[in-house]
Amino acid sequence: MSGEDFRAWLAAMKAKGYNKQEAGLMLGRRPAWVSRAQNDGADQMTALACAAVLKGLKPFKAATTERAA
Repeated sequence: MSGEDFRAWLAAMKAKGYNKQEAGLMLGRRPAWVSRAQNDGADQMTALACAAVLKGLKPFKAATTERAA
C-alpha cells in the first residue's frame, strides 16, 4: 500500500464521518504512525485491514457454540 493509497483510504474514511485519529485507532495505530503511513505507505497486512475497516468489518472472533450436556 503506497502513501497515496493510504491517503485515499483516509479520504474514504473521512467521507464516512471518521477523522484521521479515529481511522487510525480502528487499525490499532497511533497518530504518529498514521502520519508516517501517509508518506511512506504501509504493508499488505495493513492494506487488508484498511479494506476490512472501510467495509465495516469487525475484528475476527471464533463463533461460540454451546455443547450439549
